[in-house]
Amino acid sequence: MVLPFLITLSIVFALTLNPAVCQGQTRKAPKPPPQKTAQPRETTINDVNVQSVFKTGEALFKKEQTDESLRIFLGIYRYSRDMLTFLEIVRPNYEKLLSENPSLTQEQKEELYIKQNRVRDLTSKYASLRIESAYYVGAAYAKRGDAEQARKYLLEVCQTAPFSLNPKSTWLKSKNLLLALFQLEGEF
Repeated sequence: MVLPFLITLSIVFALTLNPAVCQGQTRKAPKPPPQKTAQPRETTINDVNVQSVFKTGEALFKKEQTDESLRIFLGIYRYSRDMLTFLEIVRPNYEKLLSENPSLTQEQKEELYIKQNRVRDLTSKYASLRIESAYYVGAAYAKRGDAEQARKYLLEVCQTAPFSLNPKSTWLKSKNLLLALFQLEGEF
């Protein structure tokens, strides 16, 4: 009576075990799927949102969120640089068309003048944005301790921004940051 019980018990026990365990192998737990880390969302910059994105970058910079503000200002800098390059391609073509094509109708001439004014306005807007974003990029790199990158952008600001001795001007703020990066002492 004990023998049939033991045989039945061993059969039930053998069926419940994995064949790999019966063969002396250990069972591995399944690996959990790799978790995706949330990447910071890239902000698409365009003419419609560039001003609001700039204000967001300024707010982050003031809150000492240097990496986030640097990402935003680098995006604005690149966008404004590319926009200025594009405008420099378009502008001479409009001028050439106006000056070399006497067969244009009055309506076509007016349309080209309106486009030229728009190009001029956009050039002013993006030149200013490029200067301001370059300042913030340089300042963010300076905060991160990357003096070489900071100098690159701040020197560009000093070369392109209008000269001003106003303490709040971008030119003077850039110059003062450069002095600190160059470790020059005294007034300059």
